Amino acid sequence: MQLFFSSMRNKVKEFFKVITQQQPVLSGEFCVKEVLELFAQSLADVDKKDLQSKLESAVGLLDTYMKTISPQFHNLSNNPNFNLMIQTLCKTLLDANPKGAAQVLCQVQGLQALVPFYRYQPGVIQYVIEKLYATVSFLEPSDSLRTKHLLAKKTLGARRKTCLVLIHLATECGELFVPYLPKMYEAYKQLNSSPNLLFSEKTFILEALVIISNHVVDKQLDFILEVLGPVQVGLSTPEIQRCFSDVSNFVPLLLESQNPTSLTLHVCLSTLSVVWRRVNVPLPTEILTNSLPSICAVYRCLNSLARPEIRAQFIPVEWLPIFDVDEYVAATWLGDNQSYLLVSETADNNIRNRRGYMDHIRESCNLILESMLQKKTIFGFPNFSGLLLQATFANFEFQPHRIVKGLLSHVVKPLFLSCPPEQLSLVEPVHGYILKTIVSKLNISWGQLQLREQTGQKSVSEKQEVVEDKMLRDVSREYVTMLKDWFPQKNSTNKPNSHLVQYLISTESVAVPIFFTMIGSLFWPDSPTFRASLQLTTNALPAICASNISVLHQLAGELLGSTLKCLSLPHLKSQRLPLIGLITQIYSELAKVAPVIVRDVFLTVPGITSAILERWYRELGGKKLKVLVQEALTGIDSGVPYQL
Repeated sequence: MQLFFSSMRNKVKEFFKVITQQQPVLSGEFCVKEVLELFAQSLADVDKKDLQSKLESAVGLLDTYMKTISPQFHNLSNNPNFNLMIQTLCKTLLDANPKGAAQVLCQVQGLQALVPFYRYQPGVIQYVIEKLYATVSFLEPSDSLRTKHLLAKKTLGARRKTCLVLIHLATECGELFVPYLPKMYEAYKQLNSSPNLLFSEKTFILEALVIISNHVVDKQLDFILEVLGPVQVGLSTPEIQRCFSDVSNFVPLLLESQNPTSLTLHVCLSTLSVVWRRVNVPLPTEILTNSLPSICAVYRCLNSLARPEIRAQFIPVEWLPIFDVDEYVAATWLGDNQSYLLVSETADNNIRNRRGYMDHIRESCNLILESMLQKKTIFGFPNFSGLLLQATFANFEFQPHRIVKGLLSHVVKPLFLSCPPEQLSLVEPVHGYILKTIVSKLNISWGQLQLREQTGQKSVSEKQEVVEDKMLRDVSREYVTMLKDWFPQKNSTNKPNSHLVQYLISTESVAVPIFFTMIGSLFWPDSPTFRASLQLTTNALPAICASNISVLHQLAGELLGSTLKCLSLPHLKSQRLPLIGLITQIYSELAKVAPVIVRDVFLTVPGITSAILERWYRELGGKKLKVLVQEALTGIDSGVPYQL
């Protein structure tokens, strides 16, 4: 039902776009009139839910309208009626002081939609800034007696949306904010010292300021250095350095919510994450030099706890659940709405709080390192490869799949894609270790899953089993898809990185794990992973077979044998034609450079004779080859030999 309404909503929006393109002023009058009337009614009756629902829909329609007319807004603004209409809407939204969170939400969404108007009337932006800064600390009347950590969810949602609108406007029209940046920064410092704002809200505002600073390049570095000044001081304190020195000193920082050093680290990492992600230009080496050692120290301490014996030594038994998947996330994966609703009643809030803290500092480190890699500044750092192996990827084989997935998304991809060609050989030990460890880890995990299904023996609960399977499938898809994207299709709009492709197939420590991934992932019982694996092999095979590396030709033979075995697997019966297409391609590519390997593999198949192979060889490059291969392999799963 939800899918139906979502589909209908999208169709209405598309229909409205067509009307807007034909009659922009008329459709604008309708849209703005709806928003103004519903907004006025909503302000008068805060608790009327059906009215609020209509207002949300009207504001959504306004957003669609403004995006549609954006290219022609300047011409439309010459129409006095149109101009007055938009000005009236903007003034109404700026002057209103809603008492309810739902009305605030619609108010700031409406202000977000008016980006084309701000470009036409840039002076309005100062009033938008004032309104958003005032709204970020919004409280409903019922929230007045609550602490900031116990605010109603709808209040927190409205405040968060206000912050996100500020970030959106800074991204879309940041140049308009430049004259007001000094005042905004001073106001931010006042808000930063306010006890009424959550830490995440302060971070969002800082993020908007950093985005705006990209438009004042001549003064940006001074601004960034001022922002990072407290970070440098915080990370160099004796308390933080002591926590970094040993895992035994780091654990109290993880488990004690009232530990001031814990908050200091949280603030420093969040600020670094904002700066590294949002600054467009490469940052000076001194900022990298000051940041990277602390990032590596956090990685080293967190990753040491991945080892079971270290965890058992330093983490009390009652705190071990902080390493599990969050209860809300697990309930969502299980599709268990009842469990989801009961989480708040049954979950230990201290556990959830410290788990969230640990996940946040890890994610911050991932995001910071991702940005360092994308900006390429880090590749010239002394002993860069050693730092990654000893910190970021330390104890990699012990990490749960959700942690591996995060590293794949944020660190491994840019570690390959952003590495300058002249630095690839220096990073090769890290590349090889990562790929070898991941494919080995996934092969073991899939083997355990299949053994569990065959024997029926369960070491965990059914729900935990579902959660573990979900994480395994997610990381498998992420990994194989990542490799597939490095070898684009011939006719793809994504041009292949020739330096990277050559490196991947010519460097044995990297190419061999990729081959084992091709072979192993064919047997992992997950359809999206299997499809990505087929595409990976199809795309990479021509370059691999064209290389002069004999070990790769031998591995291609193993890949051919594995693909033939897949034809007899029950769960792959529906994939028979794609598999035969892949077998044909492997034969076509490999027979040109290693005919003996091809012959030896195919002669192990019942019914395949030398005469058949000679006929195939004569048809190399021809259209009949695939038909001949398909006919020959028809009975492979039933043991019926093929007759020439």
